[in-house]
Amino acid sequence: MTIHLNSTLIELNQGRPNKTIHKLGEEGIKTVEDLLWVMPLHWEIVPEVSPFDKVRIEGLFRGEGRIAKVKSQRSRYRGKGRAILYRVEVSVRDRHGPLRIDLIWPNAYPSLKEKIEGMDRISFFGKIRKWKGRAVLMGPTIVEEGGKVPRLQIQYPTLGGVRSFRFKSLVDKIPESLWKSLEDPLSKEQLQSLSLPHLRESFELIHGHLSHEVFLGEEDFKRARKRLIYHEFYLEQIQVDIRRQARRDKTSIRIEVSFETVEKIFGQFPFELREGQKKAVWDIVRDFKAPFPMRRMIQADVGHGKTVVAFIGAMIVGLGGHQAALMCPTETLARQHYRNARPLFEKQNLRCVLLLGGGSRKNLDILEKISSGQIDFVIGTHSLFQERVRFKSLALSIIDEQHKFGVTQRASLAEKGHGTHVLIMTATPIPRSLACTGYGELDLSIIKDASFVRKGTQTRIVTPASFETFLGFLKTRMDMGEQIYVVSPVIEDGGDHGLSAVKKVFERFRDFFPHISIELLHGKLDSREKNLVFESFLKGDIQMLISTTVIEVGIHVVNATVMAVINSERFGLSSLHQLRGRVGRGDKAGFCFLVTESDDPHSLRRLKVVEQISDGFEIAEADLSFRGEGDLFGHFQSGQSPRKVADMTRDQDIFWQVKKDFQLLRSSDVYRDNYRKFSRELSAVENI
Repeated sequence: MTIHLNSTLIELNQGRPNKTIHKLGEEGIKTVEDLLWVMPLHWEIVPEVSPFDKVRIEGLFRGEGRIAKVKSQRSRYRGKGRAILYRVEVSVRDRHGPLRIDLIWPNAYPSLKEKIEGMDRISFFGKIRKWKGRAVLMGPTIVEEGGKVPRLQIQYPTLGGVRSFRFKSLVDKIPESLWKSLEDPLSKEQLQSLSLPHLRESFELIHGHLSHEVFLGEEDFKRARKRLIYHEFYLEQIQVDIRRQARRDKTSIRIEVSFETVEKIFGQFPFELREGQKKAVWDIVRDFKAPFPMRRMIQADVGHGKTVVAFIGAMIVGLGGHQAALMCPTETLARQHYRNARPLFEKQNLRCVLLLGGGSRKNLDILEKISSGQIDFVIGTHSLFQERVRFKSLALSIIDEQHKFGVTQRASLAEKGHGTHVLIMTATPIPRSLACTGYGELDLSIIKDASFVRKGTQTRIVTPASFETFLGFLKTRMDMGEQIYVVSPVIEDGGDHGLSAVKKVFERFRDFFPHISIELLHGKLDSREKNLVFESFLKGDIQMLISTTVIEVGIHVVNATVMAVINSERFGLSSLHQLRGRVGRGDKAGFCFLVTESDDPHSLRRLKVVEQISDGFEIAEADLSFRGEGDLFGHFQSGQSPRKVADMTRDQDIFWQVKKDFQLLRSSDVYRDNYRKFSRELSAVENI
């Protein structure tokens, strides 16, 4: 059987499945290629044979000598039908002198016990440990006479209960023919110019597949690991290129609009647009005229007016005789956008509707008007990408808070038109490094200047020691006629969440403030109930709103001045910044309290970042460094495997080197070959 990268582990094991292969499969390691991309925790070079006086605690030692004494006793009985295990202790006299050293196997099989008892001399290597005041080797490896000594001692992570030595035994089954056939997507000349080792050499070094004569040093391992990191970033950039080119191969709905018309739209707003907003609008106008569909992301911090830019884009589309749709993550946000948009669109003689779930007669009438082209702008939630929603000429698909939707969901809305332009909005500031990977195929407009003057928001951490003072402050603000949000991370109490269950928080704060109007808002309420609660809060009938994160994005109540986040250590830093942005939006100062019962130093250090930094982009960078990129914004390619080695937090220097090199590599034949290969593998390229 020929073994190749796509061969299964069962094939590698000569067609025999076992527990190790089953457990690795559950961890997502199913092929030989998966096996190669599991990185060891650490490597150590096995030294030459040395005298016993050279031993160093925790160091790797290799020695030879005559067996002076063997002591063995049963260590434990493993049950019916299973072998008895023995504790075997061997005292070895150094062949170079009078010193002795003890070798200990705490749980040896009878076969090992008998083998040792029949030996006169022994060659061994292993880690030196301190035990009962003396240096010993616990479970050392015995080197058979004439046997090959491995050049490296490799420690793999325990995966699904599979220990390092069992994992290594699978790696060792990879045939020589496969190692030799490993290809590098870069040419020999490119590798030389970039001072990178061949991919094959890197994998061989990482997994210890080396001849005994190879000289190794710490720098060799660093270079091998760097090569694998470089490889992942390089392939990722090719995928970004493929998606960018796929967009440019499509024909768009071209929308021409004059300078005078855009300026007239600007003048219809009851406030002066900021320069950042105007620049983003002109970016969109330029994209509308291009022969291929727009794929643009507006990235703006909380309260910087990205929604206004989206409305103007929709107006331009409507004035051009086409339709636009805005998809929101929550009904509450959709309703708010509709309230703000309708009077603005009516000034342009454009028809705007709100479409939520349900099969009411009103909705059926709206669907008919959308399909016949009588509606210019549709605002809704997930209901927009349902099959029954049909447009006559959808030219612009707007996604608000795009990371709240999956890739397929976002694409399905754009696919309701032909050559539809896509505008993505996010108030979650994205570090530049992530924007160049997960969003590398998108054009980017960043709005830095706020669209309205804010009094600012003070942020403080509340611990159990300051909780009573915090409650007193809440009462003072409510006595002044101001309103308060209290946000909790979960709905039901899982048993050990303490204050974190929103229903328990509601009951507790109702006890604190029995004469205050307090209501509960969460995602499990039906649409009518949620709307009634939010409308009451908007009118000022509710003084304190206890809620989950359904109010994280887009909610605008100027009289709400206090945001209290319960168990704040459970939130991402960007989410805390989003929640903080719900207050201080009018002519009154805002206050954000990060309530925590945790005394974990790491958690408190994270919360300090939000307490001390107000810029969302700085917070996003800090969040990235604390928890890594993870899946914060979703994978940019549906079905793509996460990186195995590269880490955007740790390896940014390599990432930017790849970005720099990539501009040169794109013109090479090797790049074009790789581009074609990945184009075949990624047969379905997403719209977004």
